[in-house]
Amino acid sequence: MKYNIQNCEKFLDDIFGKLVDIKIDVSGFYLDHIAYRVETLERYEEFKKEFLQKGELISENLIKNRPIAVFQLNSPMTYKNMNIRYLELPAPSDHKFFPEGFEHAEFVVDSSLEEFVRKYPNVEFKIDKKEINTEYVLDLGDGLAVKFHEIPLSKVIEIEKQLK
Repeated sequence: MKYNIQNCEKFLDDIFGKLVDIKIDVSGFYLDHIAYRVETLERYEEFKKEFLQKGELISENLIKNRPIAVFQLNSPMTYKNMNIRYLELPAPSDHKFFPEGFEHAEFVVDSSLEEFVRKYPNVEFKIDKKEINTEYVLDLGDGLAVKFHEIPLSKVIEIEKQLK
C-alpha cells in the first residue's frame, strides 16, 4: 500500500500493528522520526519546498551518494500519545526503487542494541553499520520497515556538525 502525505496515521497504524503481530514491544521507545520516500529528484525538490513550510531544514547530507534532508517540524505530528518532531526525506537511490510515500519509522531503544536484539532471537534484523548510530533494520513487508538505534537523530545531527 502506498502511504501518501495525507494518510500518515494509517502508515503508523500499520507499522505498530505489524510490530504487535511479531511481538516486538516498542512501548518504552522514543519514536524518533518517520521517513517519506520519493521516486525522482524533482519530487525530492518539490517536497523539500513543501516541508520547509511545515518546519526547518536542520540537515541535508549526502548519504550513499544521494541527499537526505531532515526537517524539524514547527508543530509535531501527533500519533496516539506520541509527538513526532522530525521528518526524513531521502532522495531516490540509484540502487533500489521505493514508491512515493511513507516507508519507515525509527525508534530509539531504551537499552543497548545488543540487549534489544537478544530479546527477539527469532527476528531477522539487518545491521546497517554506520560511523555514528548503527541501526538494526526490520523489513515488515508491504513496503514498510522499522529501524532501531541508540542515539536520537537530533543528537546525531549535532555530532555530525561538530565533526565538520
